[in-house]
Amino acid sequence: MSEIWDEGEYWLDFQEDNKITFDIIKEDNKLKGVYCLITYNKDWILFKRHLRHWEIEMQNEKEQNEIEQNEIEISKKEGY
Repeated sequence: MSEIWDEGEYWLDFQEDNKITFDIIKEDNKLKGVYCLITYNKDWILFKRHLRHWEIEMQNEKEQNEIEQNEIEISKKEGY
């Protein structure tokens, strides 16, 4: 028996016959983050994938760049 207990938007990262990796992107979902579905004996197993160190560094750099861009825009609006 299967039950669907969440819905929302996701990005498909990787897919092959026995493995699907996806990123749940909608904020109000019960699940958030990167997940992997793997087949095992005709059943599916869901794993939450943790970010690798280089993915965390890239995410931090992106966030820092966004902060800097916002500060520049604020400075321009204020005439600095």
